Amino acid sequence: MAKGSLAVAVFLAGYLGCALLALRQRPHFRAASAQAPSARPSAVLRARLLYAGSITLALSLCCSWLAQGVAFGSLFWVLALGATSMAVTFTLTWRPHWLGPVLRGVAAGSLTSPSPLGRN
Repeated sequence: MAKGSLAVAVFLAGYLGCALLALRQRPHFRAASAQAPSARPSAVLRARLLYAGSITLALSLCCSWLAQGVAFGSLFWVLALGATSMAVTFTLTWRPHWLGPVLRGVAAGSLTSPSPLGRN
């Protein structure tokens, strides 16, 4: 049961990590946040998305190692990463607004910028 739960955690953390990294790009940011075509994420938000996405992908790798061991866990993680990145691609293609809560959640913790989503 624990291995199954960790395998699900690998996919969920991988999906979230890929989504966070994708939201750093201007077209995906605009689609998820429903802002004007000229809107772009602030430097603070881009850095926050980078760090959160990287940490989440590292967490996904650790969960994979815990579930499968280091050798097969690494292979499982690479295969899961391919599947989760395709899932993020499909989400951004057909339902980009579904990633809006993820973007707002990352932007809500900004203390250094009054407007991390680029709104003035």
